[in-house]
Amino acid sequence: MDLEVCIRLAGRLQIAIEEPVSVDGVSLFVTTSIGFCLCSRSPGSTGGDWMQAASIALMEAEKREPSTIRAF
Repeated sequence: MDLEVCIRLAGRLQIAIEEPVSVDGVSLFVTTSIGFCLCSRSPGSTGGDWMQAASIALMEAEKREPSTIRAF
């Protein structure tokens, strides 16, 4: 997968997650931030390196506005 495809996929996930949910007649709205790292952009060669890079991207997304997507 390339970066463009991953960003589109993350956007589709956001749309699905952020659909309002009705609970006891009350509509609940949530937002989601997504951070990811492509394997090809990982700073190291281990799964731990890959996960750490994705975690950094997520932390950057969470610092911004709600519903933000960030790639490492």
